[in-house]
Amino acid sequence: MSCRCKKNPDSPEIKTEVSTVADTWEYRRPSKTRPLDQCLFCAQKHADEALAAMCEFTYELENRSFVHGSIRAVVNHTFRSWPAIAAKARKAALLWQSAEFAKAREALLQAASAIDAEIRRENPDIDARIRQAGGEG
Repeated sequence: MSCRCKKNPDSPEIKTEVSTVADTWEYRRPSKTRPLDQCLFCAQKHADEALAAMCEFTYELENRSFVHGSIRAVVNHTFRSWPAIAAKARKAALLWQSAEFAKAREALLQAASAIDAEIRRENPDIDARIRQAGGEG
């Protein structure tokens, strides 16, 4: 899923019609979001991905690597604009690498909570939209 937070000026709208070969390439490449772009929605996606994988995967190397990569993506998407969030995610990554799995999950939950709080602070109408959809808001 690509970022649609509109903070990345290079992120094009997804095309729904294809008329040329060049359009076909743009249609298949939904975003120009880069790994170091500062984006809370991207960070939230990666944090959610890591938390889900922590609960679902075994602790074999390829699974640990996947979780670690997802946590590091949170750091990459936050380190310039939200350094406190990045520090929490980095702590989670270091704990994960040290096989302190329970502590790493707790640290990542703290980072995810901080991401959610910052998204809500920057988007004050989000709670109303969540309630309108039937959520807790």
